Amino acid sequence: MTQPQTQLYLKLIETLLNSPRAVEMEILNAHKNLVDQNLISNLITVGESLRKKQYLDHAERLISLASKLLQLEKTNSATVNRQEYFKFLMAVLHKVSQQA
Repeated sequence: MTQPQTQLYLKLIETLLNSPRAVEMEILNAHKNLVDQNLISNLITVGESLRKKQYLDHAERLISLASKLLQLEKTNSATVNRQEYFKFLMAVLHKVSQQA
């Protein structure tokens, strides 16, 4: 990850911390291009740094958000895997029906 990319993630994290929790998803939706593994990693890193500096509320908020994003990513990945498996099964059934 380049320095400019890191700065984008840090700016997004700063925006999240300076906004009410109620608008977190709106902010993330407005920055979909930054919602990825690098953001999750930066959320955890900054959260741990804030925890060490005793900014516990901010630290908890970032680490909690990282956890939610990881769960969402896991759910999305499972959905994609099921869709790919379904397409594979349909292709197999189509081939079998052509041979009958």
